[in-house]
Amino acid sequence: MSNTIALFVDQAGDRYANYLNILRSQVDVVMRRGPTSETMREEARGVADGAARSYAGFEQGALNDVGIDVANEAWVQARTDLALDPAPIPEDYHTFIFESTAYAARLIAAQADRDVVAMAQHIRNNAIRVDMNTRAGASPSQAAAAIMLEDAHNPSFRFQDRIGRNFKSSKHIRDTVRLTLRNVWLEVYMDAVFTHGHETVQITHPDPSYKWFGDEISLVSGRDLPTFYDIRDEVFHPSSEAGLTITKE
Repeated sequence: MSNTIALFVDQAGDRYANYLNILRSQVDVVMRRGPTSETMREEARGVADGAARSYAGFEQGALNDVGIDVANEAWVQARTDLALDPAPIPEDYHTFIFESTAYAARLIAAQADRDVVAMAQHIRNNAIRVDMNTRAGASPSQAAAAIMLEDAHNPSFRFQDRIGRNFKSSKHIRDTVRLTLRNVWLEVYMDAVFTHGHETVQITHPDPSYKWFGDEISLVSGRDLPTFYDIRDEVFHPSSEAGLTITKE
């Protein structure tokens, strides 16, 4: 649908990976300098909390900026499909864009905070393991080294959805960003074509054999056709390639 969306999703995924690397680095620092030290654990939590705030603040601004770009693309595409002359996007859309991206930014910030908690709990668990190994006869450095070797790919940062499925945090972030920006594009497009007299749109897809390819949806409720919101979760989920165009007469 939009190269702008695809590029930003990749960039957002890379930024979250970098954020998680900061959290992992704090696990490493504590393990190397004092895995059983309460002071070290508190310092690591402070660094992680600061990283989470910085990350979330940047993402909110970046999401709003790219949301404006995506809305403009949808607006231009709608006017092109309608064979209308170019015109600036109405200012009214900016409130919708801000509210959509701000909501997504809160979801992202919540996950960043959850991963800080996961990091802190992981460090605490490591401290218990090191203490037990030390009491079993290992030196503190030997105990820490053994746990670090066993712990090479941890902590595992995860997101759990409403029905209990677990995903990597990075996938959750990418899905949230992609879905938010796709919805901005789709909703601006639908509003723009509705304003110029279209009450239905058609579903597009790169694969003509796609189940919903060419099906119509209604832009207003109370008709025989489903609306976008009726089929959104099934057709326009984060990994979907489905799009919209004006209904061909």
